[in-house]
Amino acid sequence: MRPLQFERSRGDISPTINSARVKYLATRSVSSGVRPEIAKSWQRSRASGFVSTTADWAPVHSPPDKCGLSRAFDQELRSRLATLDHLRLMAILVDRGSVVVSHYGLPDAARNPQLLRFGGLPPIGSSLSEASIGTHAANMALESGGPEQVVGHEHLHERYLGTHSIAIPIISPTTQRTAGALVIENAMPASALLLPWASEIAAAMRQSLRQDSNEREMLLMRDFLSARAANRRPVICLNQQTLLCNVGASRLLGGGDQATLWEYASQFLMGERPDTAVLTLTNAGPQHARFERIPGRDGPVGVRITLRPRKDRPASGRLRPSSGSGLTCSLPGKSRRWNRLLEDLQSARSSSDRVVLVGESGTGKRHIARALVPSDALEVDCSAEAEMLQLLRQRRSAPCPLIVTHLERLSDAAMAEVEEIVLGDQHHEAPVVLTLTEVCGEAARLTQRGTGVGPWVRVPALRDRLDDLPDLVAEMTASRTEAGREPVRWLPDALQVLARVDWPENLRSLESVVDGVARRCQTGYVDSRQLPDGVQARAAGRQLTRLEQLEISELLASLRESDGNKFAAAQRLGIARSTLYRRMRSLGLDLALVNY
Repeated sequence: MRPLQFERSRGDISPTINSARVKYLATRSVSSGVRPEIAKSWQRSRASGFVSTTADWAPVHSPPDKCGLSRAFDQELRSRLATLDHLRLMAILVDRGSVVVSHYGLPDAARNPQLLRFGGLPPIGSSLSEASIGTHAANMALESGGPEQVVGHEHLHERYLGTHSIAIPIISPTTQRTAGALVIENAMPASALLLPWASEIAAAMRQSLRQDSNEREMLLMRDFLSARAANRRPVICLNQQTLLCNVGASRLLGGGDQATLWEYASQFLMGERPDTAVLTLTNAGPQHARFERIPGRDGPVGVRITLRPRKDRPASGRLRPSSGSGLTCSLPGKSRRWNRLLEDLQSARSSSDRVVLVGESGTGKRHIARALVPSDALEVDCSAEAEMLQLLRQRRSAPCPLIVTHLERLSDAAMAEVEEIVLGDQHHEAPVVLTLTEVCGEAARLTQRGTGVGPWVRVPALRDRLDDLPDLVAEMTASRTEAGREPVRWLPDALQVLARVDWPENLRSLESVVDGVARRCQTGYVDSRQLPDGVQARAAGRQLTRLEQLEISELLASLRESDGNKFAAAQRLGIARSTLYRRMRSLGLDLALVNY
């Protein structure tokens, strides 16, 4: 962690910083006299969408719920109100998303006019992110994970030009992740007292959080032990950080199921879901689940889930291999689009011994092809045109199962010979699967030529089956985990970020990111902060189509008219609530959205 050095020379009256700020806003060019961390924050602010240096606070419709972090903040600051007023300070608490959760201290205008003149006290629920207000100690501390200070004209927003802000991140004692940040502000000139005073408050808050966490975790553990002793069914007790389960439940859960369970549980706690539901788990399929609150001193400390199998359990969405094959397709799925693909494949296989798989690059066509043919099938790439044609010619006398990839790379003459050979052979015991990557109009060109080697089945792109993302990530993680080790768990916020990204190579791009993150992970779980910077940037700045922009407008309008109630918003739109959540994730709208 980089130590914070107080520098009195960087004040509001510094002509160097003032001219550098003006120059950057006009030209986006950073002068040499600007601190490197400030320069990076300026650049991040512009990249994330910060434009106006005079914009007012965005309207707030629904303040964030009180949590352990805000309780610790309130407890410490109530006893320090006199000191806040004497030192002319403001104390602000933001969560890890830079949303203001609580604040204290508003000195009177006679002693501290600067903070009042520019509306320095942010409303509860407003955002201190770089996209909203530009460079500020709060968003810098959340970004770096260490204490930060911003002085005077190092801020981009005019509201803070006469302000000195210091922020210290607050680390959760249970997850060791950044839970939020404590912000202390005063008017210029910059004061050396801010850092030690803020550090003292942050240390007291961490101690309070530790005590609160120990109490809540103890209540969660006691409830789990009691439920396990009294119930033979699979039982799970969980909160946002912890999942406890008995042996029966552990056999049913896969790597991505914690995200699904907590999404249901959190909606149940908010009254948005009933106390019973049917959940589809990775290793068990549909299960009847009953939800019960685990009471604590200041509200529920978690949720108890009791599972029982669903008697009318449908067939698994995992693609099974053809008879006699020892292979299984490593592409799990249970979305509507994936189930439609399975139906199309079944129909194609029943009507012909030849199938053409069509789809974008990286959608998993080869994985699916391997599940459609026996394990002794040969595979040949059309890039080696002569070798492929020779293999097909030999197949006339010695039929064998065959996978032919990248059909689009064939010349017209070679394609004509492939059609002649494949159409002339009828070997049901030796099926042929061909793949065609839909690029540069090749699929359309081959269709116009009348290619008839077999029925075509279109493989969906990842963006069309985002419901399968948790299962895909869990499968990719498990396949790369060494024997005897538990796969790392992907937390809901990380999966939510992944769902917002455009994956140009579909599963291949996703697999590369999952592999790199899982190999570097040392904690046993992956949250959004452990994702590569490039992935987080792409998730935040994904280019939306005109249709998607219109869809966002409709979603936000419905949420605004429903005062944030997602169930009511879904009813207004005439869609299921699960569809609303899925579209919000795919369009980059936070499920905990409070600013409309």
